[in-house]
Amino acid sequence: MVEKSSPAAAPKEERACQRKYFRLNKAYQFQELSKQGKTFKTEDFLVRFVPKDAGGLGFAVKATKKNFKKAHDRNYAKRRLRHLIYMTKPEVQGHMVLIAHKSVTTRQYALLLEAFGRLIRNW
Repeated sequence: MVEKSSPAAAPKEERACQRKYFRLNKAYQFQELSKQGKTFKTEDFLVRFVPKDAGGLGFAVKATKKNFKKAHDRNYAKRRLRHLIYMTKPEVQGHMVLIAHKSVTTRQYALLLEAFGRLIRNW
């Protein structure tokens, strides 16, 4: 019989990278972002960011029904933006909200990653 490893049995570093660990989900976190956050725009997304020294990373991703009529398009846009954050996580310290624009679903992923990297370096 082959044993399957459960997420709880994973090493601490691996568990720290699990997706829901970093998500913003409290109303006060979103209010702080809207009051104190800096806004950065690109062709593909808008970012609101509040730097934190010891808070680690916290984020939320939005894809509005106004920009993406079908649910599978909204889900695809959010998946692409979440992956950008996971790829650059060691460089980012703070809370952020990424809001997807229509071009997120059609733009090459390498270009999205480059644009997000430029934003991070300019903070």
